[in-house]
Amino acid sequence: LASFEAEADGHSLVPEPYSDARPKNGLLRLLSPASPWLVNNSFGNDPKIEVQLGPASITINPEEAKARGLVEGHAVAVSNKTGRLSLQLKLSDDVPMGVALSYKGRWPKRQSDHANINVLNPGLKSDMGESTSVHNVEVSLSSHDFTK
Repeated sequence: LASFEAEADGHSLVPEPYSDARPKNGLLRLLSPASPWLVNNSFGNDPKIEVQLGPASITINPEEAKARGLVEGHAVAVSNKTGRLSLQLKLSDDVPMGVALSYKGRWPKRQSDHANINVLNPGLKSDMGESTSVHNVEVSLSSHDFTK
């Protein structure tokens, strides 16, 4: 697979695997893929799907939670310069250190704080195709209740 157009734009002729550097200053790389129950937000208002989704959540590695003094099941404030929201904390060894996982597709008006994971995305464009770059978003997590 080769792209002479990509090469003309300053990219490699062929795809190259790479990953962004780990976030600094205690930030986490936010990944927001489709959930097992939603490909996008098309059925985010279906009551049966909402039951399967459960509460809006963010998942981090158990060691990450321990180092930050965060407890599974508690609400955490997820924030960056773009926005903030409250999500229920889940823990999983499947999520690497330095990463936070929260599935996309929830309808903001159906959430308690009227926001979804998109509130954290600054809308930066990707390096190719002028698409949205969603997996380079960095966030902080805290147990602080920012609603007060």
